Amino acid sequence: MNGFERVNDGTGEAYTKTTDVLDIVSGTELKIDGTAISVSAAVINGSSAYGGSATGLTALAGGTATGATALKAGFNNVTTSVTAGDSVKLPTAVVGTVVRVKNSGATAIDIFPFASDSIDALAVNLAVRLEPGGTAQFHAISVTVWESDVDFSLTLNAPTTVKGDFRILAADNDGNTTFTLTNAAMGQASEISIPDPGAATANVMLTSAANDGNLIDATSEEINAACDTSKKNEVVTTTNVITAAENGKTFFLNAAVGFISTLPAAALGLEYTFIVKTQPTSGTLTIYTNTGANILYGSIDVDSTLVLGSANDTISFVNSTSLPGDRVTVKSDGAVWYIDGTSGASGGITITTAA
Repeated sequence: MNGFERVNDGTGEAYTKTTDVLDIVSGTELKIDGTAISVSAAVINGSSAYGGSATGLTALAGGTATGATALKAGFNNVTTSVTAGDSVKLPTAVVGTVVRVKNSGATAIDIFPFASDSIDALAVNLAVRLEPGGTAQFHAISVTVWESDVDFSLTLNAPTTVKGDFRILAADNDGNTTFTLTNAAMGQASEISIPDPGAATANVMLTSAANDGNLIDATSEEINAACDTSKKNEVVTTTNVITAAENGKTFFLNAAVGFISTLPAAALGLEYTFIVKTQPTSGTLTIYTNTGANILYGSIDVDSTLVLGSANDTISFVNSTSLPGDRVTVKSDGAVWYIDGTSGASGGITITTAA
């Protein structure tokens, strides 16, 4: 065999097999030692006869296989893509064919196989997506299948023992939009560990109102207050300025000399319980509203007699009268505090307004 000859373009230009590099595009007639062969079937040194490069390609708007921009060169530079999923299409698969695609457009493009072909392990006629700035290579491993280097997942192997790996996979997105995972601006190096879910599958809970069934709006302090029993109860022996972060807490009042507890500003959902642990014998155990606002309403059962509160600011476990076990709970609707409680001693609890 002495050489190659390209004859259908009118040049009749000959190529020497040992010195010349073939630049053959689809539609060219190739002769080897005077015998014509189909370019679509020609494989030189293990590579397809698809060669050269094409740039300035525009992906088909709307992104379908039918009518998708044909990729006719060895290297194809798509420079225009307006909407995510605009499409291009590979040539028919011929064993050994290699086609590279560069996405220089503004949005992701879909790369379809030729009709009835497939890419990687996807079903027939399904596309792979190439993000802006990305380059992908496709190698025909059969007359119907293209193998690509497009990543469908991010896989990180264990660094030392190589036991297991960490993989991030993308799922079908019905809205045909891009999901972006990013970090907030941080002032320090941070390490986040994902705990063992204890099961083969588990859900990540997100702070998003649109995330059906997986909603967390609570702060970390509120979660601790609700779930950590050590934070839900406190024995108090001295002046106590209560915060909203202590929502749901029970305070055991444990000082015979008496002291003052001050509520936070009223806010929807806040709730606190006060229980006498040690009988006050040298001073009254007093609960004040924030800034002395007259926003206490409700009633307390004091030795079978209802003590009513209306626009008051002070609750008192009375010195030398209130008994261990007497209790009051206050709940806020965001504007006022509602009172409920009991005392086993006549006059043991009062609801008043400071002078």
